[in-house]
Amino acid sequence: MGEPTTIELVMPWPPSVNGYWRSIVQGKTRNGKPLVRQIISAKGRAYRSSALAAIDRAGSPYIAGEVTIEELFYPPCRRRRDLDNYRKALRDALTTGGVIDDDSMIRVDHGEWREVDTKNPRVEVRITRKESA
Repeated sequence: MGEPTTIELVMPWPPSVNGYWRSIVQGKTRNGKPLVRQIISAKGRAYRSSALAAIDRAGSPYIAGEVTIEELFYPPCRRRRDLDNYRKALRDALTTGGVIDDDSMIRVDHGEWREVDTKNPRVEVRITRKESA
């Protein structure tokens, strides 16, 4: 049996990119400006842990090469959101979890909002190997 051409996963609701990163000051540069580093926040690390568990429960699927990704976002409430702000944590988890080689391999993407699901906010993901032309 060969490598799959399509993978479907149900991933936990990701944090916004605004809550995924945290800035810390680590001293000063030579010219006296603050040296600021970006790290993954506690909320981001907690998400990564739950996302990796979801990947593990799905059997740790892997798909190589260039891919197309479809994401259906089922938010926890009706608050206005920017779709792109929720993709970073999700795609980093797919890479860290070994589902895809790197999010730079995503050649086509499609994301859409679905109805609110207060009891089970999630992202349903479908990843398909992009066929060579």
